[in-house]
Amino acid sequence: MQGYDAEEEEFRAKCIEISMYESCERTTLDNEWTESELSDGVYDVCSITMTDSLLDKYKHRALADRNLLLMQYMAEKITSENDLIDIYNREYGKNNDGKTFGIIWFDNEIKKMIKSILDGNMVK
Repeated sequence: MQGYDAEEEEFRAKCIEISMYESCERTTLDNEWTESELSDGVYDVCSITMTDSLLDKYKHRALADRNLLLMQYMAEKITSENDLIDIYNREYGKNNDGKTFGIIWFDNEIKKMIKSILDGNMVK
């Protein structure tokens, strides 16, 4: 009976150890941002970029998916289809001059993606 308790205790300790690893998040190369923070940032960029003047360009056109005109939908599409950490790290590596924060290049890349997705969504 005592051997069983020891095995159970060892299993419990291993479960706790594994659960601690699952709560760890990937971070950017400069350790400034986590994946969830970048994901939140994508929605912020959508809210800044997807203004009425930009959306008016697409509003009365034939679109494959009208939901892409909604900020939340666009943000979810970008975050689910892309590795945000990889995008940040690539932009940071390409543009790092030591004077500008890496998030600026990440935001600019997300803005380009939004415009590209909206342009690609038009039915030809």
